Amino acid sequence: MGRTGNNGDGWSDGAGAPDDLPEIPPEWGPIVIPDDPGALAEEAAQVRRELHRTRRRDHWHRRFGIHPGDTGRAGGSGHRPHEIAALRLPLIIMLVAVLAAMISMFTVAWSDRPQPTASPTPSTPAPLPDRPLPALDLIDDSGASVPVRSLLPAAILLVEDCECANQITAAAAAAPAGVSVVAVTSGATSPGTLPPVLADSLGTHLLADPAAGIRNFVDVPTTAGTATALLVTETGEVIRLVPQADSVETYRADLALLVGP
Repeated sequence: MGRTGNNGDGWSDGAGAPDDLPEIPPEWGPIVIPDDPGALAEEAAQVRRELHRTRRRDHWHRRFGIHPGDTGRAGGSGHRPHEIAALRLPLIIMLVAVLAAMISMFTVAWSDRPQPTASPTPSTPAPLPDRPLPALDLIDDSGASVPVRSLLPAAILLVEDCECANQITAAAAAAPAGVSVVAVTSGATSPGTLPPVLADSLGTHLLADPAAGIRNFVDVPTTAGTATALLVTETGEVIRLVPQADSVETYRADLALLVGP
């Protein structure tokens, strides 16, 4: 058992508390003091936990500028409305700053990643025709017919969708002696004119192919800004076909193969 106070066995009614201590408030009810203090261990542990939570809460309140003495006020929240409002803007600013930093980090990391690049198509050779170049007649700037086989061996450039004056000039400079450079405009009745630097070159020809016979023979589509290059030996055999040639470098090494040993 234990001893009770406030009209219990501890002291009598009206005699006052021992040592002139103030009376215990009646709303507290009977107070029981156990003979064994260990009986209060559970309550003591609960009190310690509450004190620990209070100290931890007060610590964070001080960090955010809230006075610990204000805890427990209106509504038991411990936070005054104006203090909560004062915290809202700094917290929003911190959140936005963290998000912006994370986005920047991801953006930098992503931009540093090597981007996959496709292999350049201009230098990719196409399957070679399984038969020799047919005996076609092309048209020169005077309207006369020119048998294409009379110009072999040759580097033939189909240039209907290409402003290829520089490539024609470079091919003429790279071609070995005895190899013609023939620029052909498919589907046209007039070939136009050679670049001025090649106007008097005997090994360079600008011809028209009204029936697009060579284009149909290689069976590759046109590509704007590039020529279709085919290297043809003296017997009409096509040894290299480049559907999209934007530079003589894509077939320069093969020009020497057009000349016999």
